[in-house]
Amino acid sequence: MNDTKSCENKISNDTVDKISLFQLAIAVWEYKGRVIITLTLFAVLGVLFAKSLPDIYRADALLAPVEESAGGLGGMASQFGGLASLAGINLRGTSSRSDQFVEIIKSKAFIMSFIERHKLLVPLIASKSWDMDSNSLVIDYDVYDNVRSEWVREVKPPKTVIPSLLEGYERFMKLFSVTKDSKNGLVKLSLDFYSPTLVQEWLNLIISDINEQIRSRDILEAEQSIAYLQEQLGEDQTHSMESAFYQLIEQQTQTIMLAKVRKEYAFSVIDPAISPEKKVKPRRVFIVLLFILIGGFFSVIYVLTKFFVKK
Repeated sequence: MNDTKSCENKISNDTVDKISLFQLAIAVWEYKGRVIITLTLFAVLGVLFAKSLPDIYRADALLAPVEESAGGLGGMASQFGGLASLAGINLRGTSSRSDQFVEIIKSKAFIMSFIERHKLLVPLIASKSWDMDSNSLVIDYDVYDNVRSEWVREVKPPKTVIPSLLEGYERFMKLFSVTKDSKNGLVKLSLDFYSPTLVQEWLNLIISDINEQIRSRDILEAEQSIAYLQEQLGEDQTHSMESAFYQLIEQQTQTIMLAKVRKEYAFSVIDPAISPEKKVKPRRVFIVLLFILIGGFFSVIYVLTKFFVKK
């Protein structure tokens, strides 16, 4: 008896569900005009919004950390590690140097110096798109007056009318990425921006600048180390100490020679940056479909509300 009632209740519930779904379908059909209008409106809004977004292009470059050419660093590190550290000589392996170089590329000091050296504050902060016809950046005149070469933007403290290098750094790092492959040690640089021309140019400048900065730093450190070692040689030293000093001086002299003749000093370019032909963002079709989906959601909410009010 109980089984019969349970079966009847199940049939009754299924019938109610079918009727409800049928009624909902009728309700949607009844308000199909408004549903279509809503979907069309959201589709148009999606198209307008997608078209208002500027194209973004990406350039990539693949680099390989340059190995130390001066031989015997491992042996010298074990023999003269303490002495070398006193003279400010770096006898660490290539891996630790390349990790350090990657961190330098991402550092505030390097990026802020890069922005200042190449006068990138205006392109970074004031540009809003790229004009393909004139091959030039489109400047937002509410931010920067290109005629008078003057910043005119309105900002709230602590920001100032003239952007700081720190603000430029924060903007740049939203566009720039550096990744190192833990397996093969290769370093990939990626840069996104409005201009397919500038992403290539800026990436090449970054590679050139990091090589030059590491070169200059190593030459300066080597020259200071040689001066210290030569000074120590002038004092009374044992024969074994003299030999150690001469070997360290020779190693530092080799560093200077290599730095001056090797163009790709810290990183060699495996795959250079090229001007991209296709944009990476925005995905306009996806944006329009998302707007239509949102419109469909609001349409269903509207139909359900009307349906339950009538019920």
